[in-house]
Amino acid sequence: MRRPSGVEVVASGVWLVVQLMTALRGAGAGIPPPALAAVSDVAAALALAAAIHVTSWAWRGPHLAAFPRQDLVVCAPPEAAAVRAAAQLRGTMGGAGHVYRLRLALPAAAWTSAAAVALAGPGLLEAAPPWVMLLGMSATASILFPAKPFFYRETTSGRVVLHPASALEELRRSAPEHACRGDERGAP
Repeated sequence: MRRPSGVEVVASGVWLVVQLMTALRGAGAGIPPPALAAVSDVAAALALAAAIHVTSWAWRGPHLAAFPRQDLVVCAPPEAAAVRAAAQLRGTMGGAGHVYRLRLALPAAAWTSAAAVALAGPGLLEAAPPWVMLLGMSATASILFPAKPFFYRETTSGRVVLHPASALEELRRSAPEHACRGDERGAP
């Protein structure tokens, strides 16, 4: 699973400050509108930066990691073709990708929604409109339903070794046009 970047952590903190200031202002605290607007503008800029960062991360594909010896599956040539087709990174030695790749858009949608709400100003924040609902649903969905990374290495005879082994079944379900058949487990 992907860990949040520094810009996402800072953007989350500033977003929480905006929410706290909005709640305090709604409760009658003397927070001046220009102060809330300034913090909202900073939150919007950071949220846009986080959205751009998440989008570029999703475009590049998963970071290549050490290939573990456990939790592997050897894929026969028809399965290997489906694994290669689903990969975002492909090379002569192997590659990587995400199962459920469309889920990569959820964090970017959440950050874009946060930026839109922050740019709209204090009135929109206090009214809790559909933007806030979209933000909450996108953020929650990105946490509950992450895109799962997978990694593969090429072997002889058109086969690939895939990690994690569970990705094979998930690729079968998510990509019916590349029907995977058989399941030969073991080391290459």
